[in-house]
Amino acid sequence: ALLCDYLRHDLERRKLDFAWPLLSAALDRGAQVFLDGLDEVPPARRSVVLATVAEFTRRYERSWLLVTCRVASYERAEWQLPGDSFTSFELAPFTDDQIQRFITAWYREMTERWNEPWERTRELAARLQEALRKPDLRRLASNPLLLTVMALVHTHDKVLPDHRVV
Repeated sequence: ALLCDYLRHDLERRKLDFAWPLLSAALDRGAQVFLDGLDEVPPARRSVVLATVAEFTRRYERSWLLVTCRVASYERAEWQLPGDSFTSFELAPFTDDQIQRFITAWYREMTERWNEPWERTRELAARLQEALRKPDLRRLASNPLLLTVMALVHTHDKVLPDHRVV
């Protein structure tokens, strides 16, 4: 009920309260629910959130729930959801080809959604690809989250930092 109350409240706050009956019915029939950032929950609320998520899956057993968390946090027992109800998976690192496809898709979206000129985004994509030839950055780029952060930094600052903290 706690998670449902939150969803209902959030819909009301966004002036979308008309959607609650539709969402509730979808959850009963079987929906896909994504909860991102389990590791961002303050430690004092962790047990309540874990119990709420576990109860939510029992209440809506036809729905499919995906909860994300950073690996380093989820390796600790106090962050884990019950193993009998949840299966844990770790994202595989991106291959070189997947990194290139991500960069191409990222800048294609810039062109289409942000009305950026194709020449500019193509040049930015080439510069990011060039920057990722540096071993330190290439190693980080295999992590999908870190590659997204690099693309954001590069998109707004036009370059990636050329130094690192030791």
